[in-house]
Amino acid sequence: MPIKSFLVFPHSGKETMLFNTLASQNNCEVFPAENMSVFVLVTDTPSDQDDEVFLRNLQAEENLHHINFISGFITEPYEQGRV
Repeated sequence: MPIKSFLVFPHSGKETMLFNTLASQNNCEVFPAENMSVFVLVTDTPSDQDDEVFLRNLQAEENLHHINFISGFITEPYEQGRV
């Protein structure tokens, strides 16, 4: 399953709305900075297809100003003994 982390930047004044939207999503956890000006978003989706849908929906979020991909990890090769 794809596990990824992002820095998420909300539009000014939309911090709480974006946090609430992200916090209500399945397959992710969101961690706000103290001032809520940036969030760390960690996703853990069941498949590549679910990951693509999640990211497309995230990019369409109107309260999102910018998102930076930080790192990614896919577990399938390890689970199947290919690594």
